Amino acid sequence: MTAQIKKLYEIEDLNVKAGLSFIGQNQESYIGILKYFSENCKKYIDELNAAFKDNNWNHYAIKSHALKGVLANLGADTLSKWAAKLEDASKSIKTKSEIVITKEERSAAETVCRNETGAFSEALQRFQEKLCLILAENSNSGMNETVKTNQGTSASRGTPQIFYEQIYFLNTACADYSFTETKKIFSVLDNYDWDDDRKTELNNLKKIIASFEYEKAQANILVTELLALTKDLPHIYNPLTEIEKLINDFEYKEVIN
Repeated sequence: MTAQIKKLYEIEDLNVKAGLSFIGQNQESYIGILKYFSENCKKYIDELNAAFKDNNWNHYAIKSHALKGVLANLGADTLSKWAAKLEDASKSIKTKSEIVITKEERSAAETVCRNETGAFSEALQRFQEKLCLILAENSNSGMNETVKTNQGTSASRGTPQIFYEQIYFLNTACADYSFTETKKIFSVLDNYDWDDDRKTELNNLKKIIASFEYEKAQANILVTELLALTKDLPHIYNPLTEIEKLINDFEYKEVIN
């Protein structure tokens, strides 16, 4: 166990064991994703508060949903549950049908967001500051490695079938907020030599996922890759049914709108 990992156990709001389990017990990668989160925490806070100030509850729900998943993967269980509470409240606010939610319930949900967004943001800031104190010495680790492509000189030429199949699996991993699975899939993809367009697409997806923006990655995959698969590889399998399910799913439509 490294010195930094030992220090991380001192952070009350961080379940290090849970976080390491999500990353396959890879301590270097865990340090890396914590550092990446720490560096981008202000952006996450600003985006959530901007949505709150604009009364953009659709965007607020998306941001709180993303934070819920990211914090859970880090092992920040309490903060993740708090984000889930804000997500549920914001979804209630934007629900228009009074058959689904009463005016009183909507008012209660607004009170939750109004009273707790600031406190949640402050708690996130304190969490980030604790991480900074421990991670300041580590400037090159973990997550940075996940956005690099293996430089094997004898890599086999990637085929459309391999590409689309792995991208399809990547979509599922993003839906599960699974950093470990996305890393495994990229490892498979990095074993092949891709044309410039595919390399660009993969590098963009790596950067998006490295930023914990799983919904954005899903939207990119859905629009630019999975729909194209029905035209490029109809003889292999047809994922159109799954795509239609995603598009018709209420929460997923929120993400891509």
